[in-house]
Amino acid sequence: MSEENITSKEINERKIEEKTDKEEKKIRKQRYKKEEEIIGNPLEEYFEKVSKNVAPYNPIGRAEEEIEEGFSQKSIIYINKLFADAAQERNYGKVIYLYKKLIESGIKEDLHTITNIINSAARVGDGILVDKTWIRMKQLGLKANEVTRTVSVKGYFAAGLVEKAMYTYYCMDNRNNIRSINAAIRGLLRLGNSKQIHTFTKHPINAEDMTTKEYLTGLYSIEQEISLIRKIMESINNEEEMSPTSLINLATLNCLIGDVETGDLLLKEFEDISKRETDARKSIRLFKKHQMLNK
Repeated sequence: MSEENITSKEINERKIEEKTDKEEKKIRKQRYKKEEEIIGNPLEEYFEKVSKNVAPYNPIGRAEEEIEEGFSQKSIIYINKLFADAAQERNYGKVIYLYKKLIESGIKEDLHTITNIINSAARVGDGILVDKTWIRMKQLGLKANEVTRTVSVKGYFAAGLVEKAMYTYYCMDNRNNIRSINAAIRGLLRLGNSKQIHTFTKHPINAEDMTTKEYLTGLYSIEQEISLIRKIMESINNEEEMSPTSLINLATLNCLIGDVETGDLLLKEFEDISKRETDARKSIRLFKKHQMLNK
């Protein structure tokens, strides 16, 4: 068979695949639409229920103008920015207000809308809202990306749902995403037991990111993993790669286990930070105080 015939065959196969994909998407949308008609919109129903216990949002002035402008343009991009702002502000009432207007306008959510709502749930620790938003996402035939899954991990941890958070993390196609790793470590640091922490840190973790170092020092401090602490310290090339919070984590560990050598090493490597950062100065003072007590 000639190269030309093979190419032609491949093109035809690709066309068939594309047609099949389009047909499957159409079928999924029809199924989700029917499902919505039967069970309703889970977000709309949930917001209606919780709104009784949430301070109502009544926009005035510039805030009202921005909202009206976004909805008058029927721009989902503009509306998504409003949802993102509401999440940053931890304004649950505003999220409910915006979603109600979205439904009234007839504009459909996209993945960014879904992600912003999950981020709002993460900010206020509402695990049920994360669940409801995932159901809505499936109703709309949308597929979660790494950002959606990462904020879901944060949301479940914020609600104290450790098992759901870790299940969401392990279901990710790319578990090496630094933001996802940091979300998992931070959540375990706050809520996880030593067994979960130990299991998670068995997996190779790239600790090049400053925030990752910060969280890992906190995790290892809980388990008093001196060898792992030293491994992180050995990976640091200069003081710019170590945050003040990491120093505080290490200072706490040093005080707990009486490892003056660790304190000496940190003082030698990172004393310059003490001249720049208030928090770092506190950690350096902790080391010095501990060293004096152990002389």
